[in-house]
Amino acid sequence: MKKGKKIILKEMANWAYTTAKKEANSVCYGFFCQPKLPEKVKSLRKW
Repeated sequence: MKKGKKIILKEMANWAYTTAKKEANSVCYGFFCQPKLPEKVKSLRKW
């Protein structure tokens, strides 16, 4: 059970990192204001 839980948590962390990386490199094109990004997410930017 512990091994399965560890695998699931690792996959969730990978998913969260990938999502944060995508969000750091995207902008809001809608009418709504884009929320401010945390400093750690800003460091993932490509530019």
